[in-house]
Amino acid sequence: MIEHSLFRRMPGRMLLMLLMISLTCLLFPGLGGRDRAEAGAANRLAVAPTAPTAPIAPAAIPAAESWTFLPPDWMTGAGHVFSWNSALRKEATEAGHLVAIDEASALAALQAEKSKIDVFAVGAQLSGNATFAIPFPVAKAAYERSGADGALLLASSSGSIMLPLSLLADNDALEGAGDVLASIQTTGEEIDRVPALADAQGLRHVDDTPVAEFRLVVRTNGEEREISDFGRTFVQSTIALGRPVFDMASTAEFLAGQRDNGVPRFGFAPTRFFKDSDGTLHAIVNRSGNGVYVLASRKAAFRDLIAHWSRPAVDRLAETGIVNGRTPECFGPDAPITRSEFVAMLVRGLGLQDKTGSGNYSDVAEGNWFASDVRIAAAYGLVSGYGGKFSPQVGLNRQELAVLLANALRLAKPGAVWNAATLDGYSKEDQPAGWAAPSMSVVLGEELFGGLLAGRLEPRGIVTRGEAAVSLELLLRKLGFIYS
Repeated sequence: MIEHSLFRRMPGRMLLMLLMISLTCLLFPGLGGRDRAEAGAANRLAVAPTAPTAPIAPAAIPAAESWTFLPPDWMTGAGHVFSWNSALRKEATEAGHLVAIDEASALAALQAEKSKIDVFAVGAQLSGNATFAIPFPVAKAAYERSGADGALLLASSSGSIMLPLSLLADNDALEGAGDVLASIQTTGEEIDRVPALADAQGLRHVDDTPVAEFRLVVRTNGEEREISDFGRTFVQSTIALGRPVFDMASTAEFLAGQRDNGVPRFGFAPTRFFKDSDGTLHAIVNRSGNGVYVLASRKAAFRDLIAHWSRPAVDRLAETGIVNGRTPECFGPDAPITRSEFVAMLVRGLGLQDKTGSGNYSDVAEGNWFASDVRIAAAYGLVSGYGGKFSPQVGLNRQELAVLLANALRLAKPGAVWNAATLDGYSKEDQPAGWAAPSMSVVLGEELFGGLLAGRLEPRGIVTRGEAAVSLELLLRKLGFIYS
């Protein structure tokens, strides 16, 4: 973990934020319709045509060369790592470098390896733009060897992307594909525009930190389609930031997407930071779609939080753009929070991709300010309504909050085992409804509730805005989605 003393504080509580801009959205602002069931499919990918690139010419494959490297443990994680570097070849392109995995060499190396493999890894010591080409049969073979939990790590000197093999190989949308292209880009006309876009909306690009784009494309018979939506799958990417000087304790990560009538909308990107042995700082981002990321700064403060117990959490979330005040200067920490307000906070906090289509709630109109967030939350399985209604203006009670928090845990960390507390010690009045009891046990076990009185649950009590902010910050810390 990075020591705060290594970084000097910026003046005026300026905070650092990570921004994402969807280049495709910037160029093509229209969003098409898709119903809720399709948007919520776990492994359904959205694809869009892109301009084709030149096909990869076959070439002889040497043994692993000096320009390759084995990604470090902090990138690969635990488990057995299998290197495909010996099957790599590179060629210079107008935009940077193309790094291709040779199909025959990769399959032969896999056949010779008898151990269980958790992560397939390739590393290219190339700065600037790098595009990795993975033949679909190679991804399929890796998936068949490792199963649904396997991953393919693609790393360059600029960053890395960890692709779940199930995203590539266990998906009808990619069946019969030729190559999957994963690009890590730090230069280009659209990328160069990002700092100015941040400046135009009151955000400042942090000096000497790169802007980086991560993009997945499927190529079949010379035709390319962008994978713009990873369904409910979170993909981890890293960005090498160099050795910037800033206050890690006051870091907030921002992304910029486009959902509001073609105007770029800035929001949070779940991020943590890691400092490696040579002093290079890396941002580790978890997202469910492509994006361009930039480090920028911002500050926020509310006058009515000066002596309030929820101030640290509210300040942290406000400075990331996850929560907003009732007015620019007042947060209203003791006011009740509505269902729509918390769902909007949760969607921003998880950095979820936009989902098109209606939420199928009779009381949520497309023109409502919360319509997009409710639609996204429904598509990701975070919310359900009551008899076809969402009740957006009704106060959120504690057992509903517990269900939302538990659903977020399951979405972000599928398959994880969470602590569950017993409810037996609480009075009859403090027992939640049967549909909320399992979630209440998990949220209590993981200590995600803020503002509870000792010995009381009050499952039907309305949650305040301050309590909701504290619970959300605890959730994001638990998931590793904000710097802790």
